[in-house]
Amino acid sequence: MHHYAHSLPGRPQEEWQLLDDHLAAVADLAEKFSTAFALGWGRLAGLWHDAGKYQSAFQSYIASDPDAHVKGKVDHATVGALIAKARQASPLTFVIAGHHGGLPDAEDLRDRLGRKQSLLEGSRAGGLLRWIEEAPVPPPPSWLRTSDPLLFSLWTRFLFSALVDADFLDTEKFYERGEERESITPSLHDLKARLDTFLNSKTQS
Repeated sequence: MHHYAHSLPGRPQEEWQLLDDHLAAVADLAEKFSTAFALGWGRLAGLWHDAGKYQSAFQSYIASDPDAHVKGKVDHATVGALIAKARQASPLTFVIAGHHGGLPDAEDLRDRLGRKQSLLEGSRAGGLLRWIEEAPVPPPPSWLRTSDPLLFSLWTRFLFSALVDADFLDTEKFYERGEERESITPSLHDLKARLDTFLNSKTQS
């Protein structure tokens, strides 16, 4: 049985994006974006972020309504967060749960995970691959002090950015039928100049 991440309205399923391909691509991209500050964590975020799409409810839904994944009527983000919680990868519970709607509040997320535990069982029953769920959790970087809430929060937000960008870019690439967007990378000198200009505008206003 094939599992799909994204569909193409009016096109045969053979042209839809396979879920395994999407997870692998997002894992590679997120790891590329986050290697410098979170070695191994980006890959894990990418592998788990759409684990909820293994649910038969999600697969049936996009088969009957190809825009279902856009409308978001089947919760798929919570499953990856549940995996992260079970694997004691706490930053990824926030990162994955919020990869479509923004980082959640801790209390709201705790309630959400408590109410939706059954979604993980649904993904397992639907075909969630064991190696994805059991992928090893890397240690946090040596410089990260978990006792410093501000530093830990910032690190989590960087991971969140890496996952969201990776997910968006791979999805865009699929819908653009493989076309790569033009990549323009400014230098650090240019970025500093932009930042200085922005900060100066704030101090003068």
